[in-house]
Amino acid sequence: MSIPIPGQKVGAFNMEERQWLRRFRGSSLAHLADAANQLAFRQGLGCITKTWSYPFDRTSKATGAGNVFFDSNIFQTQDFDYYLDIPQTHPGADQVALVLTYCAPNDLENELDGVGALGSAGQSDIRLKLTTAAGSKVDPPSSSGQTWAVIMSGSEMPSPRVVFSHDNTYESVTSGTVTLEYGDGEHGYSARVLRSILYLDRGTLGGYTAPRRIGYDSRAGTSQHLVITIRASYAIMLEATAIEIPKLFT
Repeated sequence: MSIPIPGQKVGAFNMEERQWLRRFRGSSLAHLADAANQLAFRQGLGCITKTWSYPFDRTSKATGAGNVFFDSNIFQTQDFDYYLDIPQTHPGADQVALVLTYCAPNDLENELDGVGALGSAGQSDIRLKLTTAAGSKVDPPSSSGQTWAVIMSGSEMPSPRVVFSHDNTYESVTSGTVTLEYGDGEHGYSARVLRSILYLDRGTLGGYTAPRRIGYDSRAGTSQHLVITIRASYAIMLEATAIEIPKLFT
């Protein structure tokens, strides 16, 4: 069986057949070959995940012994940096989408928890930027005048960010024996685990600091080591996943 291939120049491609995440198809043999080439080229797009864990603090506190999940003082830190490395960027990618898992309760605590048991007063926020391994700005670019590519706080985070339970669980240590205690007398406020997905195309948003994808800018089309810096204030990161997004319609 043979398939004749016309010798004339291939016509314009149907852009709908080359959209990311659409079904693999081609309206002609030439277009199908182009789609297959695009698929093979983009198989190596990166997906990097990093997690962070925190030790339990069993020391006595005014808020009621050591919480079995996290120490309540963990939310008192301001401007703590986390790093997610992209060891080698894909030359076909020009942005990265991010999935962030974190706890950020503090700008709600004064309303819900009068004794401030979740940590030091101060609004929780999470900021992101992309740099080279040497620290040069990539997103936001130097020309923007911005320090951070994305700033999330307040309504830009999921809610509720604090949960309440009358059956508050805490650790009690008696003669070296650790037991779990339940008491209505203890504060029942806990930080809720949150997840934000930064998937919006940077080009569709006017402000640099709106929650969105991070752009490779002048580094797109190259293969190099880049670093995403995540700065958390009165918040903690649990997990971050970066997913490279291919440059479309090229």
